[in-house]
Amino acid sequence: MAGKVPQQAASQRGQQAASRGEPGRSGGRRIRERELETRHEHWLLLGVVGVLALAAVIVAVGVYLAEYRPPRAHVLRVQDTDYDAGQVAGRAVFALRFEPGAADLAKPEQFVGQVLDRIERDHVLRERAPALVGAVSADDIERELRTQLGLLPATPTPAPTAPPVATATATSTATAAAASATPAAGATASATTTATASPTPLPAMTDDEREAYATGLRDILRSAGLSRAEYEAVLTASLLQRRLAERYEAEVGTSGAQLQLARIRVADEATANRVREQVLGGADFAKLAAEQSLDQPTRATGGDLGWRPAELLEEDVRDAVANLGAGSVAIVRSGRLFDVYRVTNADAARAYDAGVAAQLAQRKVDDWVTAEKGQLRIERDLSSGEETWIREQVGERLQRQVS
Repeated sequence: MAGKVPQQAASQRGQQAASRGEPGRSGGRRIRERELETRHEHWLLLGVVGVLALAAVIVAVGVYLAEYRPPRAHVLRVQDTDYDAGQVAGRAVFALRFEPGAADLAKPEQFVGQVLDRIERDHVLRERAPALVGAVSADDIERELRTQLGLLPATPTPAPTAPPVATATATSTATAAAASATPAAGATASATTTATASPTPLPAMTDDEREAYATGLRDILRSAGLSRAEYEAVLTASLLQRRLAERYEAEVGTSGAQLQLARIRVADEATANRVREQVLGGADFAKLAAEQSLDQPTRATGGDLGWRPAELLEEDVRDAVANLGAGSVAIVRSGRLFDVYRVTNADAARAYDAGVAAQLAQRKVDDWVTAEKGQLRIERDLSSGEETWIREQVGERLQRQVS
């Protein structure tokens, strides 16, 4: 009886506590469960917010990489000058629209690399050529700009009024170290130039010409995506290249050593050897060319290629025939085909055909640029994404011109 009193008292106290809202064991468990649920919901909400924030960051980075970074991405450095993807795209459009001889840029697999080659060439010309042919003045650029816009007739590049005097010799190994006035590889140039009369002052433009000038310049800059400074830099390089070509053409003269060549192109080496033996045995080369040559343009002329200086031959052809006498025969592989060359005649001082001196001069300019590039620090940093962006930009800009 005495043991039941405490139990009843405890039961009464529990009932009284429950009636007052005080937690018992089951109530405490429910409270803990609610706290866990609340905490779980809190962490779940934080997780959702974190995922959304990460998605936003990914989208922002994608937009940056796709829209902002490519045109500003450093893809080329020449010495201390950086060129970005946007400049490369603009240079490509300008070349395709306004520069003759830009058909080589149509090869998709080499397109961007060839544009970078042009930018590097422009840089070399601007940095090194003035020591040989004089600096390009603001009037020179303005004259060229008006000429391109059709406001002035095309005229020879005006020579500088007081060009520097430079005498230098460069070998084909291009080892001349610090000379910014290095002439073409393999050539000895006496670069002493004499002062010439100043070019004719630029005429004042009429109101109509000024309007045409402003409209034409704006269209060029807009279509290529170039700034005026970038456009003038391209014009400067073009003028310097023209001056170099004119200088080397004067050095080349009007005559020189040349070979008269004929060619029969066949499918395999065995056929080439057989043709060679037939020619050396006295067979008529022209008849064999008409019957067997795969080179359609020259079949009708008996394989005749005309007279050419050895310097204008492809390197493997030049190596094979340059030292041969008249009547000699050589075989040169050309890709999957084989060419049988015959030296029809040789002349140590034959007058150049039309255009040959200009081709020789351009070859000397190319050799000079190659030698000078070897002395500059050039770094390319072009990703596949940047290359794709440049291609797309060029296509879009050219398409806008068509439409």
